[in-house]
Amino acid sequence: LVELSGVHVAQAGDGSVYASSTYNQAFTFAGKSVKNDDAMTSAVIVKYDKTGAEQWAVTIYGKAELTAMISTADGTLYAAGTYKDNVTFTDAEGMGPVVAYSEDYTYGFVMKVDANGSIKKVEVLAVEPDPDLLESGLYYPEGLYCTPNAIKLNDDRVYVAASYNANVPSLGWQAAYLNVFDFMYMENRSKGIFSLSADNLADPKSELTVQSTERISYDQCYPEALNFGFDDKGNVCFAFVGFGNLTLATPNSSKNFNFESTDDESGMKEHALVGGAINGTDINANIYHAEKNDGEAIPYSIVGMYAQDGVIYLGGTAYGNFWFDSSVTNAFTYAYVTAIDMSTSAAKWSKANESESQAV
Repeated sequence: LVELSGVHVAQAGDGSVYASSTYNQAFTFAGKSVKNDDAMTSAVIVKYDKTGAEQWAVTIYGKAELTAMISTADGTLYAAGTYKDNVTFTDAEGMGPVVAYSEDYTYGFVMKVDANGSIKKVEVLAVEPDPDLLESGLYYPEGLYCTPNAIKLNDDRVYVAASYNANVPSLGWQAAYLNVFDFMYMENRSKGIFSLSADNLADPKSELTVQSTERISYDQCYPEALNFGFDDKGNVCFAFVGFGNLTLATPNSSKNFNFESTDDESGMKEHALVGGAINGTDINANIYHAEKNDGEAIPYSIVGMYAQDGVIYLGGTAYGNFWFDSSVTNAFTYAYVTAIDMSTSAAKWSKANESESQAV
């Protein structure tokens, strides 16, 4: 296997382990041949039992990648990812659907696989360009996508965080756009969380979105990272990093945020962290400010997050000034972890990597 990406692992209650990757060569797993006739970068999920013995392989044959996985105690696996063009989902018995052609766009998907390697359902997140902007003659869509980033379970629902820059009709999501000097339109990035029935991946529901406050804006502003968890009552907790004028919206409410940026050409922007929870129609959000910097092209991330006993725990990468310790100011990307007390909005503890030799 070469050109590995989309590498994730999940563990079932009996100690079995699932692992995902991409592949572009034929190989054999659990005594069965896994094809790749056209040397495409396809995706695969393999299962090992608790002793490390090979069990089965499930493939997504075509241009595909797994982006997140989670397993239940009984070994049911939920996996999310992306694909372009035609792909074929093939389970342990060689059965599975061929998913519709995605043109030049990157579609997202969520799939359910049982402990025996049988694909129970694939839910596709198709994207499309905005029809009104297409009619303007000033919009030339390329590289449209809906990319799942994280997947978690809560009660009888599967929750997925995703990045998108196009309309996602099945979720009712509309993209945000940048007006470039009244000459053309470009996509502004957006992020959101949606849920599906854990039983059959039906009943798609948008839980929240974060995007530019103005659907068509003259300023480039977007969320750069989003992750989520659940509090002790099952409410969705969230954390995101972003800059500019942003709006967090749920089906029942919305909240606007305005983070400082310069009016000159220096590119200096505040990249703020927001953490909070959704409780019915209430959006409880705490904002953690930092000094402006010119790191627009530097990636921020929230690679992990969960909530417990009124505390949000999260970690990822940042740039410039650290939200919870003004003495940390680095001109490179660094790692951080923090715990935020939801009742006081204060950080219980935080740690940022200050050593340049350890920059990530």
